[in-house]
Amino acid sequence: MGAPKPEDVRAELKKLYAYRRFRGSKLRRLLGFLVEEWFKDKGKNLSEMYIGGSLQDEELTLEEVTRKSNKPGEKTGEKWSYPKTWANLGHVRNRLKQYYETDGYRDPVIIKLNPGSYAPVIAYNSVSTAMPDLPPEVARLILRAKTAIDGRTLRGAWRALRYYLQIPQDLGNPRQVANSVFIPMAVGSIIPSTPAAIRPLAEAAIAHLKQSGTAPWEAIFAEACGEACYVHNWKESLKLFELADTNSQGETRYFWWHTALLASRGRIEEAMEILAAAVGHFSRTNLAARTDLALLQVMAGRFADAEEQLSSSLDFTAEDNPLLALNFALLFEAQDRLQDAIKPLLPIYASGKPLGLDALPVEHALERRDLHVLLGGTFAMIMGRLGAKDGAAQMRDILLECKAKHPAASSIELALASIGLEEFDEAVKWLRKAAFEESDPLAMWFHIFPPLRHLRGHRGFKALLKELRLPVQRRR
Repeated sequence: MGAPKPEDVRAELKKLYAYRRFRGSKLRRLLGFLVEEWFKDKGKNLSEMYIGGSLQDEELTLEEVTRKSNKPGEKTGEKWSYPKTWANLGHVRNRLKQYYETDGYRDPVIIKLNPGSYAPVIAYNSVSTAMPDLPPEVARLILRAKTAIDGRTLRGAWRALRYYLQIPQDLGNPRQVANSVFIPMAVGSIIPSTPAAIRPLAEAAIAHLKQSGTAPWEAIFAEACGEACYVHNWKESLKLFELADTNSQGETRYFWWHTALLASRGRIEEAMEILAAAVGHFSRTNLAARTDLALLQVMAGRFADAEEQLSSSLDFTAEDNPLLALNFALLFEAQDRLQDAIKPLLPIYASGKPLGLDALPVEHALERRDLHVLLGGTFAMIMGRLGAKDGAAQMRDILLECKAKHPAASSIELALASIGLEEFDEAVKWLRKAAFEESDPLAMWFHIFPPLRHLRGHRGFKALLKELRLPVQRRR
């Protein structure tokens, strides 16, 4: 469709200034400045220092923004210090996202500020004329669901599914249909059983959209998830993810699915660059992005970088945060630093005695499933490797009871517990179940996920990797 005409971009800017979340002069001024830099050279020179200095010392060239934003005698220096510029950039990014998820769904031009980039993405909206409007109440539910997914916590994932279940079915609205499969698929990276549960709905909805001749990026994303989970067609899945990334003006690039699949296909450096850019710019306090990056660094053998990434997260979150604790444990276990690996998990599971589970009733363990889908299995694996076989076996029994009461529980947890008990045949059995019966998206990582290195010499595990079309790694 080509780059938008300047007059179309300026018209879109006026709409954004009228949006209720952009009424503050600072944010309007910053947005106008970013757009002006895009006009000049697509924002190639943008950095926090450049932005802060320009807004402090220079008048904006966009006449309308100057007139709306600047007040006579206003001192701007304090507003554009380094940390405040970063914070304001984050506010602009979030407000743009909220606008195009709701009021601006069908605007002819889209202006976005993606994580990891100071330069805005400005493009014509390919669906502005092809898609009917979303009812306001549906748009709100979709926005709330996507926001809940962004945090990458189990609690947020369940909340997103509750919003999803409130969305009425309307086969005449392609965007609504697309989101009805996108939301649960995106949740699948947090609650891995979700893709298998919605497979019939997803396939029917995607087929319906294709027959109608429309392809919202959410539907392309959902189809990419299906190619990965249902048939393990990694090449086609990655191709679809990259198409969804293009059609969403870069929004999908930072989802776990995309970077996870890049890592699986041997493009781990590219995946780490994407996440490092996100963490380094507008997602510094986003624990999900930090832990995603740290785990990829572990897979790449960059243990010092991963430890620094996780340790710096302690500036804004507690040591016993489940996501942080899990990734610290995976980092240290990958280096066989087992005493260090167990320490972050003890406050969550232990009763005060070293490696003790005697004060952990099954009901409490089920309740703690809200912590992280792999936490219990990782704890059992490390305990078993430390020689606490009774504790590991007890935790595995708890996980089995979880599985009986909640089939959505991940079989990979039981595989990890079996590794700790050195029951490798059993571990492979649970991995096979996760891949072929539960469509667990983590199957794409079976050849590189650090705890599974203990299975590399196992004949059944090598056969499983071949069935999944994943490279067989040598045992180190």
